[in-house]
Amino acid sequence: MIYRFFLCWMLALLLTGCEPTTVAEQDGRDHESPLIRRALEREQVGDLDGAIQTYEEVLQESPKLISAHFHLALLLQDYRKDYMGAIYHYRQYERLRPNSEKKTLLRERTRICQQLLVAQLLSTGDVTVSRKQLELVTEIDKLNKRLSQVEGEKAALVEQKTALDHQLLDQKAESDRLHRLLDRVIPASSSEEARPRSVLPRLDPNSSALATPPSHPAAVPEKADIPAATQPAASQPPVIRETPPPQPKPVEPAPATVAEHPAPPAPITAATRTYVVQPGDSVYRIAERVYGDPMQWKKIRDANRERLGPDNQLRAGQVLVVP
Repeated sequence: MIYRFFLCWMLALLLTGCEPTTVAEQDGRDHESPLIRRALEREQVGDLDGAIQTYEEVLQESPKLISAHFHLALLLQDYRKDYMGAIYHYRQYERLRPNSEKKTLLRERTRICQQLLVAQLLSTGDVTVSRKQLELVTEIDKLNKRLSQVEGEKAALVEQKTALDHQLLDQKAESDRLHRLLDRVIPASSSEEARPRSVLPRLDPNSSALATPPSHPAAVPEKADIPAATQPAASQPPVIRETPPPQPKPVEPAPATVAEHPAPPAPITAATRTYVVQPGDSVYRIAERVYGDPMQWKKIRDANRERLGPDNQLRAGQVLVVP
């Protein structure tokens, strides 16, 4: 009896050993279907209505492609606002894959759909409510929309302030560096002893000619060598040239290590990867598109807490940080 039970257990293990064991593997196997690939392509190019129609055709032709329920539910909730249909497909996915790692995600999305469905019914008058309750629902909807808009504006202002702070720090560091260089250069060039003196020709008191001092004072004799043909008469005293005092060697100012007009600092560029929200997008769909697994949606939520609206709502055209 024990031997037979052991053989049955081994046979069951062999039969199930090649099956996918995680949701990512099961969804990956579903995505190999041409129908699923066509629906995903339409969804990526923004043809959300065509994607919904394709997912519905997938479920009619191949009901075993269970991941189509999840993708269709996301589109119905975020794009069509068909919360009743989204609840149905979420529950179908959970029923067909009860041990899914997406169980918490499915129940959370189902809860949000139920709340939105009640608000939708109240706003359309399909449920008997008082005028006061209907006014409160309308006011809450307006406040939620305004809150999402303010959150987006706040996120944009925070990013702009951060960029300006970095630019201000860079300019302050450049200004301090230039001040230090000027403190080293200006004292050496402004001292009177370090300035080169002008070498001007000397005027001979006994002649109208200008006598230019020689380049090497030691080679010049005290009396000028005048040729015999040009020597003056004996009655006139000889012309004596005075030797100019040695000129101090001019001290050149210390060379500047930077140009007179330094180049402006390089503009700041964001090295963080970003994503522009498309119509019908959600954090789960963005995680599916970026990471290949919608279970990674918490990374996007944690990196964009100040940008997301209530219940992680998004706006088309909003810029998100993708860690």
